[in-house]
Amino acid sequence: MSSQYLIKHPDAVKQFIFEFAEDTPADDFIGDYTITAFDSDGIDRQDEVIRSVVINTDDITVEFQDGIDGQNYRVTVIVSLDVATTTPTKIVELRVRSKEV
Repeated sequence: MSSQYLIKHPDAVKQFIFEFAEDTPADDFIGDYTITAFDSDGIDRQDEVIRSVVINTDDITVEFQDGIDGQNYRVTVIVSLDVATTTPTKIVELRVRSKEV
């Protein structure tokens, strides 16, 4: 899995699309999901940094908010497909910075 990251300002709201098209058979779709956003201390901060989540047929759009300047969050999305028994997983590192790096 390649390392993906997203940089956002603490005051900004930013979207990220987790693509699951390659993991979703043609006759299937995302039925449910689990999402976590762990900070560097290992605390799940999803309630603080995730503003909204929208499920589509083969992707999940996450809208990020807030966050502590200088903190990195490991955001993991695990989906359950409606028909298949696999649980595809995608990870992105959310980097919150008040200045450009």
